[in-house]
Amino acid sequence: MITDEVFGELQYKTMWHKKDCYNLYGKDFEIDLLIQDEETQAPSQLQKQAYSEFIQKKNALQKEIERKIFEYYQTVFEDYREMFEENADLYAPKINSPEQLKGFVKPQTIMIPKQKENRIINILLKTKWDLETGIGIQLVDENISIIGTQSDVL
Repeated sequence: MITDEVFGELQYKTMWHKKDCYNLYGKDFEIDLLIQDEETQAPSQLQKQAYSEFIQKKNALQKEIERKIFEYYQTVFEDYREMFEENADLYAPKINSPEQLKGFVKPQTIMIPKQKENRIINILLKTKWDLETGIGIQLVDENISIIGTQSDVL
C-alpha cells in the first residue's frame, strides 16, 4: 500500500487500485480506479497529470461522454433489439436523448494505463444491452479518441 499525493491511498492487486466515485447521468457510482504499473513503481507523473486533468475537466467531459455514448448506442441498438426480440424494450429501447440511457449504462472502472507521451484515461462501462463487452471510452489528452466495446480501448 502507498499513499500518493494525487490518488490518495492505493493498494496493489496486479495494478494500483482504489475505490472512487464517478458521476454519470446525474448519479454517483462507486467504481474501481486502476493505475497500470508494477508494484515496485509508484504511478508516473504522466499518470498523475492525466488523472488530475480528467478530474479538473470532469463536468465538461461528463456531458460529452454522455452524448458520445448516446451516439454510439444509436449505431448498435437495432442489432440488439433484433437479438432480444420481445424483450427489446427492456434491454435496448428506442430513445431520443442521452438522458434516456440512465439506468442502462453503469460506470465500472477508470483505468489509467502506462503512458509515454499523452494523458490517457480508459473508462469502462457496463450496459444492459451487452453484459459481456459493455462500452469502453478512451480519452487522450481529455478528448474522446475511441468509443466502442471495452476490448476496443484495452
